[in-house]
Amino acid sequence: MAVDAQSSASAGQTLRVRALSSSGPTIAAYAIDASAAGTAVLAEESATTGNTYGLRTKVASSSGTGIWGLALANSGSTIGVRADVASSAGIGLYARAYSPFGNSFGVYAQSSSDSGTGVFGLSLASSGPTMGIRGESRSPAGTGGLFDNPAGGKILSGQAAG
Repeated sequence: MAVDAQSSASAGQTLRVRALSSSGPTIAAYAIDASAAGTAVLAEESATTGNTYGLRTKVASSSGTGIWGLALANSGSTIGVRADVASSAGIGLYARAYSPFGNSFGVYAQSSSDSGTGVFGLSLASSGPTMGIRGESRSPAGTGGLFDNPAGGKILSGQAAG
């Protein structure tokens, strides 16, 4: 182990890494793992109560990105960002755009593939009133779901079995 930093303080930081340059493509911490079963960075929050975070990021730039996942392989079933949850009341991915103004999106998904899907919802339970995709609006002037095809193709296609 190259670095082992420990602290028993009730507040503060155990390890702080800073890149202080205000220009250029700086990197404050860089981790590489070449193992076929490895993990370059593992963050674990072991408290069993409280509002805790395994990973928390902040970005101040008006064109910044909080977390960017990039799977570089051009074949196979790669995943850019994956979120799993075990709780019966859990949410696998929670995204929110909290500005009360403008044309913001809680989730924006895009596919450039000639046979791709921008958003795919799948409910795996074999019984119960499940839904693959659900839309809801809480504004009296809102719309629960909007489907548009500016290219002139189908707007909605339904299939009951098969």
